[in-house]
Amino acid sequence: GKEIGIEGKLTHRSYDDKDGIKRYVTEVVANEILLIGK
Repeated sequence: GKEIGIEGKLTHRSYDDKDGIKRYVTEVVANEILLIGK
């Protein structure tokens, strides 16, 4: 693979699925992605 740099933020949220089980999600919200490696 190649090295990358990401500028942005992490967001955390939760929701109840169709069976009523609480699920937790962490998302990467990228503003910019840079290719660093060769």
